[in-house]
Amino acid sequence: MEKDIRLDSITAINTNLLRLSDPINFAMGDISPSISQQQRFREFIANSLERPMGYTPVLGEPAAREAVAEFFNQRERISITEANVAITSGAIHGLFMVLNVITRENGEVLVADPSWSAYDFPVRANGLWLRKVDFELDNIDQSDILKHINKDTIAIIINNPENPTGRIYPYNNLVKFIEKIASTPTHPWIILDEVYIDLVYKEDHPQSLISQLKKEPKLIVISSLSKSCALTGWRLGFILAREDFIKQIEKSIRATISCVPRLCQKALVHTLENFNYYNGLVIKLLKKRRDLLCEFLQSVKSVEFTLPEAGIYVWLDISKISRNTKKVTEELFFKKEVGVVPGYFFGPKGENFIRLSFGYEDEKRIRIGAERFISYLLNQTARDKRNQ
Repeated sequence: MEKDIRLDSITAINTNLLRLSDPINFAMGDISPSISQQQRFREFIANSLERPMGYTPVLGEPAAREAVAEFFNQRERISITEANVAITSGAIHGLFMVLNVITRENGEVLVADPSWSAYDFPVRANGLWLRKVDFELDNIDQSDILKHINKDTIAIIINNPENPTGRIYPYNNLVKFIEKIASTPTHPWIILDEVYIDLVYKEDHPQSLISQLKKEPKLIVISSLSKSCALTGWRLGFILAREDFIKQIEKSIRATISCVPRLCQKALVHTLENFNYYNGLVIKLLKKRRDLLCEFLQSVKSVEFTLPEAGIYVWLDISKISRNTKKVTEELFFKKEVGVVPGYFFGPKGENFIRLSFGYEDEKRIRIGAERFISYLLNQTARDKRNQ
């Protein structure tokens, strides 16, 4: 079977896990169960289906756009309107739309190293080049971001909180970073991917960069309810930007999907109106899973990681065990039936890491998977000692 299976992408890993007899999926970027299985949500959808479900305005139902604006106005103490909002089919669709508006020949987009591997898809689909660089957001005064910006740089994507590391970057650092970018002659667009900003495991909630919108005209925030409320399949995304840019987005949405389905937009409004309830359920569930997985990992002295502050991933340094993460991924898959993602998928700085998701499997399955995973690590350590 090994000859027939290629593990060269996250999609390939997730798909091929289905061919195994008893797989544990630490590769999946999904969250299970979805809050759409909650009785409150199901009743709302059932009642909504009694109404017509035709087309909506291209940028979204006024009620949906108003709900997004009001949500951010209350949380961030800002003042935006529905004119600053476009409803999209998830965050990646929003990113594709944004890039579709700003694309030009030979344009390049900068992302962090490491960063979400799927940024490559909307970037290349719009005829652009993607380049991964070290943003140095932990030490913003030493950041050399300016040396990476050239005449072809049309946009910089910043992911906060960050996939795959689970880090949250300080708000003041991000503001300084944006100011540096804005100071360049070419002044590229600044795209904030804030999908994980409401999936945080500490009391201090990170502040959204949407607060800088009036100050920074080339700032765009993209987010969704996919992770914060475990609604990945419902594709509830939105773009926040200046009114003139939102007007430009309308053409791209019309040419791709016409509009986000009316039922999904109604679900978005309902979820935002009940956000604290649904988000609270998701965070409580995932925090237990995170703590359980990390408790197992802490028992292995030969691996290193930082407890993720946000998101659904543990970013694990396995360099003391092996620097061949491709081999480790394959051996875990075929010998232990455990799916993980090698760090090099996320950029050169991920070479010594693997990413483990605690979003998909329940606590019972996480225990089983962690035991298999640790058994593999300990066997590797013992083998290395014998070979010394």
